[in-house]
Amino acid sequence: MLYLNIRRMKKFKYFSRGDSKKEQVGIIKAKSIYIASIKAAEKKKLSLTQFNNLFEIEEIKGKEGV
Repeated sequence: MLYLNIRRMKKFKYFSRGDSKKEQVGIIKAKSIYIASIKAAEKKKLSLTQFNNLFEIEEIKGKEGV
């Protein structure tokens, strides 16, 4: 049997840098945090550098990510 290494898509949220409550601005599904950052930057029509200066991104885990 052929084993395929299929990585599941994860959910990531992004929020304004400096927001202590980390209130989400949006959600992105991606295989890695790097790809999620690129997708979120495209969604906001920003370069990756601009996005990273304005927003933080983290994986949603547990019940929050369902």
